[in-house]
Amino acid sequence: MTLLRDLGSPLSPQDAFQIIQGLEALALRFMEHSRNATRVADFLAKNPAVISANYPRLNKGVVARWARLY
Repeated sequence: MTLLRDLGSPLSPQDAFQIIQGLEALALRFMEHSRNATRVADFLAKNPAVISANYPRLNKGVVARWARLY
């Protein structure tokens, strides 16, 4: 009983299939999230009502140096 409690119940075939499908699309979703975040950061950096926009791909400040380094 303790092993089942510690490890949880096994996955059903349908759940395993859905996890695999989600992992296959993860890279595409992540690239699109990154692209959208860059667009938002560019918009905010150009907006005169915004005082400061801190995003690594804006190539400004310490964060941009860290982004290039890593």
